[in-house]
Amino acid sequence: YLRRAINLLGGTWPAPFAFEQPPLYPVWIAAIHKIFGEGAVALKSSQAALGALSCVLVYLIAQKTFRDFSIALLAGALCALNGPLIYFDGQIVSASLEVFLQCAALWFLLRAEEDHRSAWLVGAGLAIGLSAVNRGAILVCIPFVLVWVVRRRSWKGAIALLIPIVICIFPVTAHNFANDASRSVPRHAIEREGPREAPSSIERLVGREFVWLTSRTGMNFLLGNSPGEQDYNDPNHPLCLIHTNEVMKLPFRSAGMTTASGQQEFLVQRTLSTISHAPLEWLGLMGQKLIEFTNGAEIPRNSNLYADRQYSHVLSALVWRSVVAFPAGLIIPLALIGIYFDRSRWRERSLLYAFLLPRAAFVVSFFVAARLRLPLMPIAILFASHAAVYMVREVNAGRGPQLTRPAIALALLLLASNAPTVPVTETHGAYEYVTLANELRDRGAGKAAIVQYRRAVEVDRASPSANFMLGMSLSRAKEYEEANRHLREAARIAPGFAEPVIRLAKNLRSEGLLDEAREQFERASQIDPNNTQIRKILNELKDAPE
Repeated sequence: YLRRAINLLGGTWPAPFAFEQPPLYPVWIAAIHKIFGEGAVALKSSQAALGALSCVLVYLIAQKTFRDFSIALLAGALCALNGPLIYFDGQIVSASLEVFLQCAALWFLLRAEEDHRSAWLVGAGLAIGLSAVNRGAILVCIPFVLVWVVRRRSWKGAIALLIPIVICIFPVTAHNFANDASRSVPRHAIEREGPREAPSSIERLVGREFVWLTSRTGMNFLLGNSPGEQDYNDPNHPLCLIHTNEVMKLPFRSAGMTTASGQQEFLVQRTLSTISHAPLEWLGLMGQKLIEFTNGAEIPRNSNLYADRQYSHVLSALVWRSVVAFPAGLIIPLALIGIYFDRSRWRERSLLYAFLLPRAAFVVSFFVAARLRLPLMPIAILFASHAAVYMVREVNAGRGPQLTRPAIALALLLLASNAPTVPVTETHGAYEYVTLANELRDRGAGKAAIVQYRRAVEVDRASPSANFMLGMSLSRAKEYEEANRHLREAARIAPGFAEPVIRLAKNLRSEGLLDEAREQFERASQIDPNNTQIRKILNELKDAPE
């Protein structure tokens, strides 16, 4: 994200490829850098401000939805003291901005219900549109929100909401339409095949041969919905990065797809075929992910909240796993009980459900992780606050016995949500050390990077990525003996991983071991037969003197 923001300020981003991720967050970072200068303090401070505003918005949303000061105050407080919400305000990911935009959209829509001026719907549409180009998950909520607007207002109101959404998304789609290229296609393959006759713009529009928002949707759909892929979705799985790279290259290698839209369609159709051939296995996978979704554990993806507790007294106090996985292990069961208590008013709460249920299904369908579940927490907090206030009032009014069944249900939900069914470690994994090392390397701190790559290998000796990156860095330092050992290990763990074999072959050539270098280049050529660079080097080695 930071690199894209810096490239945007330098005029070299967006590149002539379809967007791999929605572009708003790098634009936000670039704006903060432009106004306040580069550095993490200004960026994280801006996200902390958004987080604080989100707490205020949740208080206001609760006031308008439940018309109850106690529920609103408790909901705002639970947001203000929510460890994951605070944590992601300090992370350079799009989650904090996403939470704020969703809360803003909800508040605008509730204001539009009270005040029939179209400006409130335009504001809601702008918030939803910006949220869509920040991550995209909110797109699944739009049809339900439009139905809500039509029922509460009119078709004209729905149009007032929809226009700013389209205005926000259109530049992204236009860029993708003009640049339907994919980074996963090797440049040498395109050069070898030469220019192709491209279809006309009309043909592409009619055939929907372009990417609406991001080119990674197909890959994420496959990884999230294919039985057997689940373990690879953990970044600290030894083969996660390599497997993801293989999936990205699959459309080109299997079907010669060179466009981003063609690759996305290939992966989507492949996934749908997999589901249709094994529907019960897919349902089992969805059931497993639903359990993970409702579990209180904060599943790491880019970073581990529990490992980072050691750096912050605030985080240590507001996020933990012992007995109750606080806060989600308490909020989720309470929210479900709150929905039960409020069931007779589901039509009045339909706007909350329009944001909650489709996004919950979206998360379960793709990846269940802490930062992806985060935008649902403010809405869950609304229902959890309602449940807590309702139960306290019932007890104070002497109607405690009427809560016997809900109390039993709450106890069972607490047990289920806090069951140790989701294994989460409290230590950093190899992926995090590799990421840190990569950043140090890019900043020119090569020796410091090697230290972190070594730590990654110590944490997970079976990680081909950690071994490969350490071998690469040692190669640059011309420490060939140790470098070659790690490169061989990476190639042994992942036989289909060509890069460590290529690097090993280059090292051997630099050491003057030409016969061994030829052998490794031949091996790399078998792994990646379309690589013209390898064939060129092999031809040079054949002509070299013995």
